[in-house]
Amino acid sequence: MTVKGLEALGFSMVASPPLSDAQPPRLEVRQWGMVNQYTPWAFANLHKAYKRLAPELCPAAEKLVETAHSMVVGEKDSARDVFPCLC
Repeated sequence: MTVKGLEALGFSMVASPPLSDAQPPRLEVRQWGMVNQYTPWAFANLHKAYKRLAPELCPAAEKLVETAHSMVVGEKDSARDVFPCLC
């Protein structure tokens, strides 16, 4: 649902959890859409979901949270302070 919301804002994403051995799981943004103050929180929610459903995608989700946070705030060093779930 979160991915669909981001796609409505113009994001082009690949989000494929591990369903079979044929394709490796992936989470990436092909094209960034409209970023606002809620975008990092959307990616943090994805991270929270993948932490339970597909832990191997957590590093990719963490990078997306940090990138979105840096786009909104102007730096990424405080991302782990704002989003303690990343630790």
